[in-house]
Amino acid sequence: WSKTIHRRINKRSYHYVWEKADYVAAQRAESILNYMISRYRESSTQSSTIRSESEEPNECPRPDVVCYTTVINAHAKLGHYNAAYRLLKQMQHDGFCSPNGFAYSTV
Repeated sequence: WSKTIHRRINKRSYHYVWEKADYVAAQRAESILNYMISRYRESSTQSSTIRSESEEPNECPRPDVVCYTTVINAHAKLGHYNAAYRLLKQMQHDGFCSPNGFAYSTV
């Protein structure tokens, strides 16, 4: 009987740890996406101004539909539908890319 109780507690703890890890992963993925967006905007404004030869280029890849959809999917799998919908709207508003069918169906 005590082994059964112990297994149930461990199983619940295990699931709690994974749910917590998934939540942290979704938040981390969103922060990386936001960092990419800010760096891309920063690099595009710097490229429009004249840089001296000693400055290194501050190039950052433009966030694409895969970046956005990955983060949307991470939130949707956790049931954070408001966050997923917010990111879908952000994707449309930012203008870096247009949502595809997978992005819409994920939300």
